[in-house]
Amino acid sequence: MGHSIVSARRPGLSLWRQITDALSAEIEEGSLPPGSAIPSETELMARFEVSRFTVRQAVSRLKEQGLVETEQGRGAFVRGPVVQYTISERARFAENLKCQGFNLRNEFLASSKILPSEDVANILRLGPGAETWRITALSFANDEPLSLGRIFHPAERFPDILDRRKETADMKLVYMEYGVETYFRQSTWISTRIPTEHEAYLLQIDLCDPVIVSQKVDVDVDGVPIEYNETIFSGRKTRLHFPNPIKLESDPRISPPSISRTVLDSM
Repeated sequence: MGHSIVSARRPGLSLWRQITDALSAEIEEGSLPPGSAIPSETELMARFEVSRFTVRQAVSRLKEQGLVETEQGRGAFVRGPVVQYTISERARFAENLKCQGFNLRNEFLASSKILPSEDVANILRLGPGAETWRITALSFANDEPLSLGRIFHPAERFPDILDRRKETADMKLVYMEYGVETYFRQSTWISTRIPTEHEAYLLQIDLCDPVIVSQKVDVDVDGVPIEYNETIFSGRKTRLHFPNPIKLESDPRISPPSISRTVLDSM
């Protein structure tokens, strides 16, 4: 493999930093495109005349900078583009991704009608005995795992919403099937945590990579809740965008259900 970056050592700069700078430049100029493997440890050791430890320091730094991802037994790969997720009153996830050149696809891992927890029932304003759909979905942007979520819809109002969601990833089109012409994001709560082993496996991230936890409530034009979901996003693959000003009229008295240990515990 040819390299446009000079690999000779530069005086006064630590060896691992020289490797990091050289590979960073190659990623930026495109000679190491997204998805491609960076040179192996052995190749980098020979190219820069350094130890394996020094190479690993350099690759670790590239990973900290979000430029590469490592896969056990396979090596390190250049990360793809980061998805920007805009949080606003009328933002639509599918449209958001489409504007950035991504295609959204959902894979439904589990679904059932349940009696929700008291917290979820309260946030959806459901009476005693009212059921909800609980749907666990893995979402992809251009076939790259992006998010993993657990979604709740009032079952009486949306009796076959799972079938509708399987037909399209665009929730605007799904809700129109039930006469909901438009809807709004009423509240959003953002936090972070470390993924479980199964979550990390599904999102194709490392166990030590934090995930962004988004809990949100959507309502119709009359302010009636139509969805609550708790979704985790790869912190390395996602960037949140909050427009200024954010026109959300949240009730400060409303608080979300406690963050789940895992969004997969319904499976």
